[in-house]
Amino acid sequence: MYSKPYAKMINFAHVKGNKERAQNTSLLVSNAQDTQANIKVLMIEDERICQIIQRRLLEDFGCDVTIAQTGEQGLAMYNESFDLVILDINLPGISGLVVSQAIRSIPQGRNVPIIGLSSEADGRREECILAGYNEVMAKPADVQELKTLLQMYTSRE
Repeated sequence: MYSKPYAKMINFAHVKGNKERAQNTSLLVSNAQDTQANIKVLMIEDERICQIIQRRLLEDFGCDVTIAQTGEQGLAMYNESFDLVILDINLPGISGLVVSQAIRSIPQGRNVPIIGLSSEADGRREECILAGYNEVMAKPADVQELKTLLQMYTSRE
């Protein structure tokens, strides 16, 4: 049903002692399709496995995902057609904090929702919000939280 990265993500949560999260993740993945479709997402993420997992989740939610591997690439690719930016905090080269500030400094980037992802999300939340992020999530992304944020920030009603 889902590719091996999904199975690895779910198994990884189980191995790390988070059996409940692993079970919830597998249930939520199967119900992912009820989120709004046609959301254009720019994902700026340097880790290949995170790109694969997050892209698959976002595509299952009906998103059209464009990936940049560095902050520099993300800034070069950013335009007003994106509905949402998923931005890693720790990137090679310029950091996600600098990328967020740069996006916010251009007129078409002032209102785009920016969701941060980091393995150290809790400890850097305030710093990220001050840099222009709307939300910060821990890696690996919690499926239900990601779905809720997508719905909250991309509602087209």
